[in-house]
Amino acid sequence: MSQLNTGFIETLEGVALYHKSIDLYEKIEREHGHITRVNGITMGYLEFGPSDGMPLIWAHASTSTGFEILNVQEALVDAGYWVIAIDYRGHGKTQINVTEYNTSLYHIADDIAALMDDLRIAAAIIGGWSKGGWVAAAFYDAYPKKVLGLLLEDGGSFSDLRFKEDVQLKVVKPGPLPYSAEAAKKLYDTTTRFQTRLEGLKAVWELCSPAIKSAPTVENITWLLSYLCQKADGTWVHHCDCLQLMIGNIDRDYFVTGPTLYSRLPLMQQSQELMIPLVVFRNLDVPMHIIDPVSPEDWLPVRHQNKELQAQHPDLIVHEVYDYEHSPHEAHIERPERFIESAKALLKR
Repeated sequence: MSQLNTGFIETLEGVALYHKSIDLYEKIEREHGHITRVNGITMGYLEFGPSDGMPLIWAHASTSTGFEILNVQEALVDAGYWVIAIDYRGHGKTQINVTEYNTSLYHIADDIAALMDDLRIAAAIIGGWSKGGWVAAAFYDAYPKKVLGLLLEDGGSFSDLRFKEDVQLKVVKPGPLPYSAEAAKKLYDTTTRFQTRLEGLKAVWELCSPAIKSAPTVENITWLLSYLCQKADGTWVHHCDCLQLMIGNIDRDYFVTGPTLYSRLPLMQQSQELMIPLVVFRNLDVPMHIIDPVSPEDWLPVRHQNKELQAQHPDLIVHEVYDYEHSPHEAHIERPERFIESAKALLKR
């Protein structure tokens, strides 16, 4: 099945994939899902591999969950990792009440530190995709002695604010956003209710990028199922109120040019927009791998920023760009074998 559309459940192959994904989701939750109390919240996380492996704590992208690592977790474990994929505040199994929504990347870093203490992990490799990369950067900024290495997938290694200024100054020209703003508004609106899980999955799928739609595997559909949670009345909703957490609205102007009042953003996004990696990593003393996927449709053209950071610490930072040419933002989804090689290389270092 080369392409999965919103009517895929009507095909025999689609029905089989959907039900296999539900079965896998329940199996993963049953065998690998955990919750713990940290800093006054209930935190959910997935754990893969034996605890004597190299701990890799993974932070997910905006609106995602720890299930995003599902398609590569087995290979990571085989490589020697003990994988701990968190759901950070307001996402997945780490739900918070409305009074706690004004939370920053550094609050998430504090939660990771508390989780590490709970699991008796003195130090770990910290990794993340997209916003998860900035979570990893914030963690290093706050807890450098707890970090053995950094695996940053298209996030956390460049300044978001500078990127938006580069767009305004025509230093870079980003490609088109890989999703519909209208589809985002529909899915992320907390008043949107889906009568069935399948109806919710269709809405999630509509928002997916072409890279994800090109890989309709049971692991990836299982990940997308984690975007949905069931309410007491039996309806299904998107698992996080990302509008309130991050931006308040979804439109192209925000992602391309950004707002003008950065200090008025919710703390989650404010702490990302105003982060300066050249400052955060000024005293870097652990190995870092920057996964920098590029393509003609790249909507985050930040290679020059990553080069600057790598030049600041040439012995510690590996800037992987040519190995990820013609790759989407979701590099580990479309290029899992290449991603595993990156993780293995970091482990050797």
